[in-house]
Amino acid sequence: MKPLNNLGVVAAQSVFKHDGVRANEVARQGIGGFLAVAGVIWATKQGRDAVADWRTQKQDERAIGAAERVLTAAYKARTSLDGIRANFMTSAELTRAMDKLKTDYPDVVGFSDARQRRLAHSQAIFNRINAYKADWDELFAVMPIANAYFGAEIEAQLEQLARQRQIVSVSADSYGEDDGSDPEFTKQIRADIWRGLTYEGVKDPVATRVTEAVICIEQRLLPVLRSDYVPT
Repeated sequence: MKPLNNLGVVAAQSVFKHDGVRANEVARQGIGGFLAVAGVIWATKQGRDAVADWRTQKQDERAIGAAERVLTAAYKARTSLDGIRANFMTSAELTRAMDKLKTDYPDVVGFSDARQRRLAHSQAIFNRINAYKADWDELFAVMPIANAYFGAEIEAQLEQLARQRQIVSVSADSYGEDDGSDPEFTKQIRADIWRGLTYEGVKDPVATRVTEAVICIEQRLLPVLRSDYVPT
């Protein structure tokens, strides 16, 4: 066999070189394509994570806002009941109550002095309840929010607070007509209306139930608002 002449050698070398360059180019394109796909996957994941983080942040912000509103409403309800049930009534407060009674029920002037005094105290309680109406409207407004964010138990505790106001209202109405003929009944309604009185071995039953409801709400909501909260 005859050896390749110089022209043949050069041609062969050229073919080998060309094939090598093309192989390298294909390899580079393959690597570049893989990196591009990897970049798209990475960017997609990062975008998905960013959206998830943003959604979680927004959910946390809404939960914090709901906790603030619910807890504030509970505190205001507690303060409201303290004000409504305050034992001391000024003469001016009783005079305003009697003036309203005379306007709404003119026949009251013909009642005995003792009955007029009871009715005046009863009306004064209702005046106090009306003075805190905005606080109670807010309590009712946050009940579905409490249920949506924190469950039926927290809504139930808000309802418990509202129930205490109703108890005071019913007892105040009864107090105006109570002639003392049933001492046990008189004791019960007085314990409902005024702070600090004991009924059936329980000191201030209304305040006790209010405190229990607020503590339950705090144990659920304060950890949402304060990382350093430790239940007592």
